[in-house]
Order: sequence, then structure tokens, then C-alpha cells
Amino acid sequence: MDIKTISILNKLEMIDEIENITEEKLKEIEDLEISGRDYNNDSQLVEFNDLKLLPNLKNLIISFCTIDDETLDIISTFELNNLSFISCEFYDTTTSITNLNTNNIYISNCFNLDISLLENTEFNEINISTESINKEMNFISNKLNLEHSLIIDANLLKNLKINELIISRTEYEKNPSLYDSFNYNVTIMNDDCEIKYNRMGDLNV
Repeated sequence: MDIKTISILNKLEMIDEIENITEEKLKEIEDLEISGRDYNNDSQLVEFNDLKLLPNLKNLIISFCTIDDETLDIISTFELNNLSFISCEFYDTTTSITNLNTNNIYISNCFNLDISLLENTEFNEINISTESINKEMNFISNKLNLEHSLIIDANLLKNLKINELIISRTEYEKNPSLYDSFNYNVTIMNDDCEIKYNRMGDLNV
């Protein structure tokens, strides 16, 4: 078994000695975190082709990696419940991102990602953190979580095809009447990441 990705090797070592890992044990792995940095913040090797040895992945977290179309093509072969990109840099990605097969996608502190490429794929939840929202979105999603995002103009969100938008109290207070006019549910979170107000519900004090 020729696995190069340090994060995967660390995962396998928690299960058994590397030489004892069988194909059946690889099939049992459903949760995986891959990082391009170790605990000392030094770079460590990631080879995304190694993912092909784990056919039953359901939850995948990728951090501090460069993501290109080839990487996205590999990820798109999995039927995922949750996919997270954290502090990743997207390199010259195009339409491959629309082929991602995941219920929920989380994007935090990433670079060079054109989030409009998510618009042609239907998700249960899209969670975008630390991105500046500065153009109109056309996402198809049950829930859009922008709690940790800066929203330049709330009008950019008024025509979303979603059931629920989650935003911070700070963003809501910039234009509460506009958010209250949206034809979908708007949930406001306070500074402790607790629900402060639900436009279709009651004020939580």
C-alpha cells in the first residue's frame, strides 16, 4: 500500500499498524481530515490520489492545501455528506466544482475561489466564512450560512432560492427592514453564536 499523504497515514496508524491495514479496513473509513500542515505549522505532503483508496468517505475536511480541477475531479467521485475547505488556495478552478457531490459544503478563509461556481449545484447547506459578499448570488440551497461573512450589500441576497439565511446580528442591524422583507427565513446569531432572532419566530432574550 503506497500512501503518501501524511494525514491519511496518521489516520491509519490510529486504526492499526500500517502493514496490517487491509482493503476492508480502508472501506470502513468514512471520516477524514487532510491538512497540508502539521501541528508545528510546517508543510506536509498531500497526494489527493490517495483518496481513491478510501471509497466510502462521507465526511471530508481539507485544510491548508492547493485545490485545482484535478483535485476537485477526485473529490467529486465521492458521495459526501459534508465537505469542508479551510484555509485552502484554489488554483485556476473552473466548472469542476459544480460536479461536487455533497449535501453540505463549508468554505472558510480560502483564497481565489470564485463562489459563483457553486451556483449550478444543489446543496442542503452552504456555509461561507470570512468571505466578503460583494456580488449577487444564485445559490440553490436549503440553508445559506453567512454568519461569519461580511455582506457588502444585503440587496445582493434578496432573490436567493433558499429556505433559510443565517447572518450575524451585526450584519442584520445594518439593514433590518430589508432582511425582514425577504421571502425566506432569516436567522440572526448573536456574538456567542446563539440564535438571537428568527424572523419567522420569536425574539430570544
